[in-house]
Amino acid sequence: MSLAIRVRTVVPSLLMLLPLAVSGQSPRILWWHDLDAPSLGSAAVADIDFDGLPEILFGTYWNDERIIALNAEDGSPLWDYPTDSCNDASPVIADVDFDDTLEVIVPASATSMIYCFCGPTGAVEWSTPTGYANCIDSPPTVVEVSVASGMLRLNWCPVIGAVCCRVSAGD
Repeated sequence: MSLAIRVRTVVPSLLMLLPLAVSGQSPRILWWHDLDAPSLGSAAVADIDFDGLPEILFGTYWNDERIIALNAEDGSPLWDYPTDSCNDASPVIADVDFDDTLEVIVPASATSMIYCFCGPTGAVEWSTPTGYANCIDSPPTVVEVSVASGMLRLNWCPVIGAVCCRVSAGD
């Protein structure tokens, strides 16, 4: 038996996360997670807490405005963080500071902020404004610039077309 994750918005006020147990041709829903607002961006999936099982991360829109991390095996919450802003861009998961711990990078649209969360705990490692009053609908991109110097560049693209950049240097 294998585990497949499907994310589907059913109605504007309900997000269904549908992990499916697949056995032959007969999948079955393992669990679902109701929300107080829609989730418009794609979810990201990775083992962010080193338990050997994946977590599902996503943001919610107006009237809920949180970043949520769920354990994929049973839908139980790992952590969530209120951004006080619609979160309609997909999160990106990467080790951006070379500490062997995955971070979760998420733009919060209405407040024009970018957040970097510690994957296992959900603690905010840093946040920064984009400098523009706008809507950030594009997910961030993490790119390794130089293997020798261990530098990463984090790009995010607001809807108005500007590209903001944050650089982290490794050891």
